[in-house]
Amino acid sequence: MKGLTRDTCNEMIDRKLFWVFVAVTVLTILIVLLSASTVKTLKAGEAPPEVAKGIGDLVDAYLINGLGKFLSILVFLAVMGTAGLIPSMLSRGRAEFYMSKPISRTGLLLNKLVGMWAVYGGLTVVAGLVCLGVMVLSYDLFKIGVLWMLVDSLVALAVWFSITGLIGVISGSYAFAVTAAFLVWIAQSLLPLREGLAQIVNSKVLTTTLDILYYVLPKPSQVSDLFAQLARSKEVADWMPLWSTLLFALVMYAASLWFFRRKDY
Repeated sequence: MKGLTRDTCNEMIDRKLFWVFVAVTVLTILIVLLSASTVKTLKAGEAPPEVAKGIGDLVDAYLINGLGKFLSILVFLAVMGTAGLIPSMLSRGRAEFYMSKPISRTGLLLNKLVGMWAVYGGLTVVAGLVCLGVMVLSYDLFKIGVLWMLVDSLVALAVWFSITGLIGVISGSYAFAVTAAFLVWIAQSLLPLREGLAQIVNSKVLTTTLDILYYVLPKPSQVSDLFAQLARSKEVADWMPLWSTLLFALVMYAASLWFFRRKDY
């Protein structure tokens, strides 16, 4: 696993993706520093207790949502930057090289996927902690619950890597892997609106199909909302988006291993 993880690190540096992460992090830090005075003014303002509570909630939401948006950008960059790693590993010449090593196909693919998640997940968490540290120092504000947003980014990476990994194994194409992730993202964004669509289009078949797709496909956006609730110390009423999304990812990883073991290279 160490060798494949090291390869992933080298690929990240060769593709200049590491410096893209650094640039986005620096830009975010600059935005945080520029907005620090506004946030401090809101916190310091004298107001009745009920108004002060509203201002406190607003500042907390700014901290949580701001970190969440920053991490979502890093997750997007990681998914786009890694969608071609599996197809590249399985290209003619490289596939023979990897498969000549004394490791099973299951171990080879698992090590590569775990290495990708560890490298890019680790980089995302480090960047998130740096940005959070600047926020804490600039805003004089810290909530332990905000760390849930880091967990959300790791879950999101695992889910998206399961999709690009499977399509990469089946098609051997970066374009197909990216397209699959994009289509799933569109679907998971639109399917929560299915009830409104069902009221407009009176079709039992359409309603049933949309319901099936909603429960089968992952729900990263809703999972992010769930973690944001945890970050705000609010009770989560429905855990279905999280467990169904994790189940989807496990099925995708299992399918990737199944296809990889049976594919002829």
